Amino acid sequence: MSETTDLDNFNYYPTLQYLPGDQLCPIPANERALQTITAKPFVEAVDHFGDLEGLHFNRDGSILYFCNCPDDKVMAVDMETKEVSTVLEVNQYIPDGYIAAVKVHKDGRLFVAYLTTSFTSGGIFYCDPDGSGFHDIEIAKGIRADDMIFDSEGNIYVTDMCGSPTLKTGTIEWISADLTTRETVLKNLACPNGIALSTDETILWITDTASGELIRTELTEDKKGAHPLGQSVVYHTTGYMGPDSIVVDDDDNVYNALYFQGRILVYNKYGFPIGQIFMPGRKEGRNLRTTHPCIRPGTNEIYICANDDVSKKACIFKAGSFAPANTHSFYLKGNRFYPSKERLPL
Repeated sequence: MSETTDLDNFNYYPTLQYLPGDQLCPIPANERALQTITAKPFVEAVDHFGDLEGLHFNRDGSILYFCNCPDDKVMAVDMETKEVSTVLEVNQYIPDGYIAAVKVHKDGRLFVAYLTTSFTSGGIFYCDPDGSGFHDIEIAKGIRADDMIFDSEGNIYVTDMCGSPTLKTGTIEWISADLTTRETVLKNLACPNGIALSTDETILWITDTASGELIRTELTEDKKGAHPLGQSVVYHTTGYMGPDSIVVDDDDNVYNALYFQGRILVYNKYGFPIGQIFMPGRKEGRNLRTTHPCIRPGTNEIYICANDDVSKKACIFKAGSFAPANTHSFYLKGNRFYPSKERLPL
């Protein structure tokens, strides 16, 4: 008696089945084996839907600043009480502005990158920690500034967030510490977004959102240009939207928020992925709009802002990083938390 085969059953056919998360943002096969943790909620920053962006701590780690983009407000979290307050309502100074990132200068001033709502222009302004003393930086006007970073001399690298995969007009701009000189470091980018410096300030990391690329660029000796033989696309992300803001820790690992994927992908100093941090509920479509990670000075605590299409709220989450915050960055230099590079417990 012969065995029945699938060929004898005309009603049989194999069927694909969805796995958890498949219809939203599944993890690519090559990233599923990475060390993975899930962040915990830290504070509900905004009780209505809207992108949070640009986390950055003051020098002693007691205040976490962030941008409430749709409401056009620079806001702050008191790390001891978790109280959330408004520092500055930007629309009184820039009616058509859309703020994207805040960075703390070593003298305490807040430098804020912004675009216009039409995404045709932008710039950088600074103010005092209490929101007073607003000053729009003349040399930065016209830059569609999404993110920026200080070097140890106080010079600024900033992303001009424009361009697309078919029209690469985005650039990285360098602005001198005295805010009088501006030069182009890198051209032909497709919507550059996040930016960070290595601990020795020889490497510039850039995320190019529209092309889904993480770019590692060696700087020229004067730090104003990209070395012609030292540029490399070290990683391509997969899926919708792409890589958003980045931060470098004290071991030169790079933490990259993947927008609309609800996770942080972590690379070592050569651009190899070594870990990831999930937002809670990401498989069910929760907290997918991850925009910006930041490590608290003197600790291994990494904070991540994410926005939830389901609850229509925006929260800041907390997890542990591989290494403490970068001790070499401009705003941390000379910080009392860093007598040495000794590792601190979580």
